[in-house]
Amino acid sequence: INIRLHYLNYKLKLIIVYVNNIKIFYDKNKNRLNIQGDMKEYNGKTVLDNMSNDKFKELISISNKLASDLDLDFFTVDIYYINNKFYGGEITLSPDSGNAKFNYI
Repeated sequence: INIRLHYLNYKLKLIIVYVNNIKIFYDKNKNRLNIQGDMKEYNGKTVLDNMSNDKFKELISISNKLASDLDLDFFTVDIYYINNKFYGGEITLSPDSGNAKFNYI
């Protein structure tokens, strides 16, 4: 599972979980947002919905550690969640090549 954590002005602002290439949006407190990515709708639960609070805190801690030395206004930290373990992916300066589309629903 690919989880992207979006930082703006050095603070975590947005989390996106990818399910079958559909983006599911969350705030930094694990609340699902009414944003529809890629014009596709997904109403099922994601790994983030089912993740314990301790595991979610671990995710945020890992992401913040990876982000801590970056002197950038905007970037994403990609984390992969496989078999109940987190793996670092990449740090991206321009997610979706700056062409992401989404709608508030």
